[in-house]
Amino acid sequence: MLQIWPVRNPRPCAEKVIINCNMNNFI
Repeated sequence: MLQIWPVRNPRPCAEKVIINCNMNNFI
């Protein structure tokens, strides 16, 4: 999974893929 934006930004992540955002939050 590519991390283009910082993990502290859940807004843009949620707009793309909520599942990806959750995984990034865990890491």
